[in-house]
Amino acid sequence: WCPRTHSAIFTDILHHKIRSVSPSGELRTIAGEVPPGHVDGMGHVARFAAPRGIAVTPNGVIYVADSANGAVRKLEPNGYPPSSYNVTTVLRPELRDQFTVSVAVSPGISGEQQGDTCQHEHVFVGRVR
Repeated sequence: WCPRTHSAIFTDILHHKIRSVSPSGELRTIAGEVPPGHVDGMGHVARFAAPRGIAVTPNGVIYVADSANGAVRKLEPNGYPPSSYNVTTVLRPELRDQFTVSVAVSPGISGEQQGDTCQHEHVFVGRVR
């Protein structure tokens, strides 16, 4: 759930995409395309490989557990309502035998909250070998 757009955000693991459904039922691809891969960039340019876990911050930033890449990816909205998202890799360990399976975000204890924005975010990553 994204508090800024009031849409449900989810991963489409089979098609390697991040998608949203609006309250009116409109399905939209936020980022990712086939074939799978590991590419940062604007929504349709970015590539994921079996994205699984997802977490959304109060200001609409999306974190994704890019499972087969063993990475955590950050999707930052451009504008409001967001017309596109910029995808960057924020964590990608060198150990290839690990898969990222879940992510969660929490406002930082030292962060200042103003309205629906969070100045500091902590990303928690769950991993399995």
